[in-house]
Formats: sequence, structure tokens, C-alpha cells
Amino acid sequence: CAGASAAAATHPGDDGPDPWWWLPAGLGGLLVLVAALSPLLWRRRMRALRLRGHSRTPEGAAAHTLAAWQELTDSAWDHGIRPDESLTPRGAAARVVRLGHLDPTAGAAVHRLADAVEQVLYAPRPHPAPGAAEDVRRATEALRATVSTGTRLRALLLPRSAVRVLWNLSARWSALRTRSPLRPRLRRPSGQRG
Repeated sequence: CAGASAAAATHPGDDGPDPWWWLPAGLGGLLVLVAALSPLLWRRRMRALRLRGHSRTPEGAAAHTLAAWQELTDSAWDHGIRPDESLTPRGAAARVVRLGHLDPTAGAAVHRLADAVEQVLYAPRPHPAPGAAEDVRRATEALRATVSTGTRLRALLLPRSAVRVLWNLSARWSALRTRSPLRPRLRRPSGQRG
């Protein structure tokens, strides 16, 4: 039998897999990649927003100082130093310097920023703190230099401070649910006042 078998015979229009099959697979792969990189992208965006320039008003300088402090505490958290909200800025700075094993130059930068935060929070007329963004960058580089490669990679790709996104979403969801007109109203038994 010199002819091809019936199973191996080609049918007209059978050119292999449908080329449109690759489109959903490519989109799925892209979604997986974006989901994997979203903590990194969110963290970079927050860092850029917090450390960018500010308006020349006293309110702008105060907001910039507080944003720089938030960036410093988040960077320390990403590198393994959990934030302690019960501490004053001065106490938190000492803790970051001690646990981060920072050199004197980076430690001075952390303390300068903490002093500026205390000025904003407690002084009747706070003085602007020039160089707050540079102090944060110096301290972050020093933190990065004192940790292992694994901790550095985790701080870059899966930062711990990215959990703040979930906290914000949860708070917004709770606020939305309390304002929702579809929320069931509880009726009080007769005779009780609210």
C-alpha cells in the first residue's frame, strides 16, 4: 500500500492550532507578570510620590517631612525592622539605627529626619527640613547594605509595606459598606431608644 493512511491524511483547512489561541495565553501570562510585579511597582510609585518636591508653603514642607518619615519607616519595614507606632519619632529613629546597624552618617540622617518630624508634630511654628528626601535615600541605602541578599531581594520584589494597600482597600470597603443604602437596617425592639 503506497498511499497514506486515512488518519494521517490532511484535511482541507487544517493548518494546526488556531493562531487566536495565543492571544488569551499571552494576556494570561501578562496578567500573571503584572500581579507578580505589582508590589514592586506600587512601592516604587509610593517612594517617588513621597520623596518628590513639595510646595514652598509651610504646609507643603510639613507634608513633605511626614511623607519622608513614612517612606523611611516603610523602607525599614521592608528590610526587616517592623514599625512600632507606640514610639516617638526620636525613639523610632534610635530603634531603626540600632536594629539596622547603620553607620554614623546614615544614623545622623535618620535622626535629622526624626527631629524634623518632631518639629512638624509638636512645634508651634515648625521649621522646614531641607534634605529630608536625601536623608531617606541615604538611610535606605545603608539599610540595604547591612542585610543579606535574600532580604534585599524580598524588600525589592515583595516589600512588607505593600500590605498597606490591603489595609487601605479594607478601610475603603468598610466605609463603603457602612454608607451603602442596601445595607440592612436593624430594627430596635419596641421600647428601646438608640
